[in-house]
Amino acid sequence: MAASRPVKTLTALFAAMTLGAFVLMLLETAPVRPTAHLAVLAHPPAGAAVAVRDAAVRIETSRWRYAVVHAAPAGGRPPAGQCHFLVGPDGQGGWRVTATDFWRTQQPGGHISGYWRDASIGICLIGDFSTRPPAHGQFEALVDLVNTLQETCGISGDRVYLHRDLLAGSFSPGAAFPVRRFSARLLRPDR
Repeated sequence: MAASRPVKTLTALFAAMTLGAFVLMLLETAPVRPTAHLAVLAHPPAGAAVAVRDAAVRIETSRWRYAVVHAAPAGGRPPAGQCHFLVGPDGQGGWRVTATDFWRTQQPGGHISGYWRDASIGICLIGDFSTRPPAHGQFEALVDLVNTLQETCGISGDRVYLHRDLLAGSFSPGAAFPVRRFSARLLRPDR
């Protein structure tokens, strides 16, 4: 009788593990595939989808868990030394998304410090949005970029932040940035 208790326990454990393995196999989804290269695309005012593929090394899709949007004033030196992507004018009336060396080499940016730095993709809008929102084309380029990064890296909508959400005292990307409209265009976590 004493030997039957361990046998029953082990049998129940084996059955539970087998059932659990079958459930996990049924719920399995295809892994997010790394992409090879990033194309820098000019964005006419109507906007276009952004292909996130211009990397000198394989894109570490599992590394990037967050996206952080901030802004830097137009003119002067662009903050390419701080973030992974710049969204700014292309000089021909359109908008351009440019990958920086931080993205190409899959290194942390300087867009934020601490916990968020190593796992977040920094996206910088070029312009001052304290009194006026981004132009329609620039906003569409931003949304296309963020949605593409969400799909590529599996970043859910609740992990896309504005700089001011994470850093006390920051107002970036500006008081006139259309937060509700931007949030409504993010890919949802339950996609």
